[in-house]
Amino acid sequence: MLRHVIAPSRDFTQISNALVWDESLSDAAFRLLVRAVATPEAAARRTTVTALASGLAGGRITAERARKQLERAGLLHTTRWRGAGGRLRSESLVSNVPLSAAEAGRIFAAHFDKADGAGTTRPTPPDSAPDPDSNADAEPASLEQPRPPARFTSAWTSRTARPV
Repeated sequence: MLRHVIAPSRDFTQISNALVWDESLSDAAFRLLVRAVATPEAAARRTTVTALASGLAGGRITAERARKQLERAGLLHTTRWRGAGGRLRSESLVSNVPLSAAEAGRIFAAHFDKADGAGTTRPTPPDSAPDPDSNADAEPASLEQPRPPARFTSAWTSRTARPV
């Protein structure tokens, strides 16, 4: 096999070879991941996983399976909470490296600490339940631990009341 490859000077996305050759990800899951990672930060804040998956061949069931594969691989994490008006909100985090639920929780916590919290309550990190014995006003100690660089992650907010 001959190869002729010209590296683009701009408008490209870097994907790990491990993800390219990962047989546990379907083509639809890989394409959804690439679309999510390639979405510019400003646009990512205005879109949803559902919107990114809408262009995948195979329809809604294929898109849902792709989303679940990315979640199982630790590449997609979602947290949900109710805003001040009672509206269900969700925030999704996509990463080009697998993250544990605890790592995703720290990234979510850091994001919500920086964001304007007017009218929202702090969401519960994925795969964890609130601790009734904890002081809700106390600052979590886990924020002190190192996090992946921001360029490897992208997060966006769901604009609908439906979970993604």
